[in-house]
Amino acid sequence: MVSYTYHNKNYLFILFQAEKETRVFLKSSISKYYAAKEKDAVTLMWDYFMANLQCCGVDSYEDFSDSKKWNEGKGNKTIPEACCVLEDVSKFQPKFKNCPSRPSDSNSYWKKVRVQFHISEKFIPQGATVDKILYKEILGRLSNSIRRKRPELWHRKNWLLLHDNAPAHRSILVQEELARQQMKMIFVPFADVFQGCYDAFVELIMENINIAIGIGIGLGLIQLLGIILAFCLCRSINGYIK
Repeated sequence: MVSYTYHNKNYLFILFQAEKETRVFLKSSISKYYAAKEKDAVTLMWDYFMANLQCCGVDSYEDFSDSKKWNEGKGNKTIPEACCVLEDVSKFQPKFKNCPSRPSDSNSYWKKVRVQFHISEKFIPQGATVDKILYKEILGRLSNSIRRKRPELWHRKNWLLLHDNAPAHRSILVQEELARQQMKMIFVPFADVFQGCYDAFVELIMENINIAIGIGIGLGLIQLLGIILAFCLCRSINGYIK
């Protein structure tokens, strides 16, 4: 994963803590309510979520092993039907009938690999392997992009590079480049290499961030208009009574 953010330790702590608590809450909804046979509201919500985002569980398919209701009614199933490649999304009907009991990378999303790099595809030639040489070049482009687009951050060095422990990142060549560019780094370990529904949802939000912001502003304006109209109505009623 490659990204940059403002150099604010309190903000980063709150951000990571919020992510952790959100994951715990979502996992608890699976462990407490997700069922293999009785499709209640929570189970249907998760099925719809997984089917449309093409993911499985919060972090991976292993999240369902903590659900008592799932374990009691799953039979020989390894994953829910919604984690499979579906022929009919609305009915959660798997394209391959043996998917729930014998999932694989080709018939399901049970081990969907996490996207490690948040970098525009234009930085990576098609079919190229991200080794230490290519990654060093990417860091140079990232550095130049920040210098050009956010010069105030570049001059103050008021940003951080979020870094994981991929082999290319740990190479001496890359470490020397980080030192040369004077890039401040914070290590962000990944619990695993799988991408669950939490990551898929966050990526969906980030891809449509402008729409999300617009909707938020629109809802805020509607609420403000409602407050103004309520205030005007109260004044009108007060004047009528007098």
